[in-house]
Amino acid sequence: MNRTLGNYNTKQNLSSTTIFHFTNTLDILKSILINGFQVRFIYEKLPGTKLAYLTNTVCFCDIPLSYIKEHINWYGEYGIGISRKIATQLQLTPVFYIHSKSRDIPKGSSIKNIKWFENFPFTRYLKQVRGKQMFFDEKNKPYWKWKKFYDEKEWRYFSSNPILKISKYTNEIELDNQRNQLNENKNLEYLLIKPEWIEYLIIKDAKELKYLKSVFPNNDYYDILLTKIITVKQILNDF
Repeated sequence: MNRTLGNYNTKQNLSSTTIFHFTNTLDILKSILINGFQVRFIYEKLPGTKLAYLTNTVCFCDIPLSYIKEHINWYGEYGIGISRKIATQLQLTPVFYIHSKSRDIPKGSSIKNIKWFENFPFTRYLKQVRGKQMFFDEKNKPYWKWKKFYDEKEWRYFSSNPILKISKYTNEIELDNQRNQLNENKNLEYLLIKPEWIEYLIIKDAKELKYLKSVFPNNDYYDILLTKIITVKQILNDF
């Protein structure tokens, strides 16, 4: 009998040693590999209020590859997975999930509550457990889909000088416009990435390898990336 068999831990992992950032175009993935992750503004609606906050961050998810299919469907078919050990060294931190009944979180949209969220040191880590996420169709008309955000197990990167803006809103289009205006700033920061940090590089199809090679000609970077690549087709078929 081979005594080396049967020694692996075969329990299903609920989290991963790798955290992932997803995007929806190959060009953006290329930009991340060359320039790093751009620290862009997002908005988060605060449950039990008509308030939201906007902050500049980079978002990741702590999901094993075996559970990543739905995330790809929502956020895009291109992704980078970095070591969670590196993520913690960069001070990435999981968000805090809340709902409209969460204790000690203010309800309502009063000026007093706006001030509370402005002064609370962890506001920029708050995220609703479940809510509607906005999308735009081919005619740029908005529509919404319900999503259980808790399943994303989100982590966030913040620079040493994060910005927090509390906004009272009547509809989500206002928040989206505010975010877009803030992201027009040409001085947005970048989180530089080293190739040795990358555990996985997710692309839509193996045919796109030629494109990546053209981006990094005569460069050892491409040889390193080649060992990290997994395609969406492989994930959908094999996980």
